Amino acid sequence: MIEIYPYYYESFRCIADKCEDSCCAGWEIDIDDDSYEKYMSVGDAIGEKLKASIRTYGTSSCDDTVTDDDMICGSMSDSSSSDDTMTDGDMDECLSEQKPYEKHGFILSDDMRCPFLDEKGLCELYRELGEASLCEVCTNTPRNFLEFMAEKACTTSQTSKPGFSESSAMQGGICVRQISVSISCPEAARLLFESPEKVYFIEKETSDEPMYEMDESESALGGFLLEKQKEAIEILGDREKSLHERIAMFMAHAEKVQNRLNLISAGDISDIDISGDTISDSLSAGADPDVPASGSQPSDEQELGNYPYFPDNYTSFLRRMEIFSGLASIGKPWSDIITALYEDFVDAKTETADINNTVSDHAAAAGRYKSAIHALYTHMEAAGRMYEYEHLLVYYAFLLLCRAIDDYDYLTRAKLVVASFEMNRDMDAVIFYRKKEFDPHDRQVNSRIYAREIEHSEENLADLSEELMFSN
Repeated sequence: MIEIYPYYYESFRCIADKCEDSCCAGWEIDIDDDSYEKYMSVGDAIGEKLKASIRTYGTSSCDDTVTDDDMICGSMSDSSSSDDTMTDGDMDECLSEQKPYEKHGFILSDDMRCPFLDEKGLCELYRELGEASLCEVCTNTPRNFLEFMAEKACTTSQTSKPGFSESSAMQGGICVRQISVSISCPEAARLLFESPEKVYFIEKETSDEPMYEMDESESALGGFLLEKQKEAIEILGDREKSLHERIAMFMAHAEKVQNRLNLISAGDISDIDISGDTISDSLSAGADPDVPASGSQPSDEQELGNYPYFPDNYTSFLRRMEIFSGLASIGKPWSDIITALYEDFVDAKTETADINNTVSDHAAAAGRYKSAIHALYTHMEAAGRMYEYEHLLVYYAFLLLCRAIDDYDYLTRAKLVVASFEMNRDMDAVIFYRKKEFDPHDRQVNSRIYAREIEHSEENLADLSEELMFSN
């Protein structure tokens, strides 16, 4: 097996009670069967507490197929409702509608905390029974895993930055395990954004066995997707071009990848040629529509004319608000940031602002939005921090693109990569608009709020992907 992970992964450690957030609160925590059996055999007071703290899920949806996209969410399922306050009835209804990964889970407290999370933010099970007592989800979180077969040696000529390090092992069909660390975790977010160094990835041989049964027939597709993901990450890391030029080229490249995939039937992937459609074939882009070289306020004509793949304008913002505000809210921070975006950039005067109105109906709000974006970019460039958006794009490209192994839908995942950047950028803009500053901690908090909302909710991920699938 070959493991591929970002260079900072080996530095990641849970900081436990020093963390400003917690992986042990806010969502359901599933228990794998082996851990359940082990917990049922524990004696003494801790064993009694374990038995009293575990619930058995309904079995009506347990036989549903879990895809690799589902596994982005790990086994920590969201416990969301449309209202910030969740009653016991809401919780039961929410759980009954979810597709559990396992048959059992911990019974959470009224404030959605694991029953073994103490007042200091430490795990009682870890303290009493040791690290080996943790169930799979608690052991792995906040790590994300994707495993697939790849047919060819898909290394690049570069040994480090950006992209992937050199490896000689991927000859013939072999299992690839991609590992990322979710930036819903404060420490993972800190590691991703703290250094301006380009994000690069380590390829490492390991004797580990795959977590799941591998399908040898997907090897050619896996090799193709891995190669195209590497090309995409190189595009996003090309600092000779502006950020928005890179995004336009990334989407042009994604369309070419999708066109190639569309020509390949699910039953015959042997004709895949991973040598074509290199970066040099990607489309070039025009100037950045939100930050004109003159420093003047960008016009609608500037915004609408340059990016057939990335129309970064107020109309697009309204569409994002329509999509993202319709997602189930996992927690109050997400609801608060959506409310702030509506108040400041949609219509501050009208409580029932219709986001389907034309841009002219929101002229004042549109002006505030454009000014905030321009001021934010100016601030980030002056602080030497525009690399943070590059890191964000690379993070989501690594997390999402190879998950097209499930359904050949590479383009929708590429759109989600860009939408994730856009929504984070909009969230940043409203914080900057209100505070007149945007510091590195703000960056980490916003990315954490977004990741928690999208990466850890199957429902939100599915709804968002469906919306983006049919969008331009």
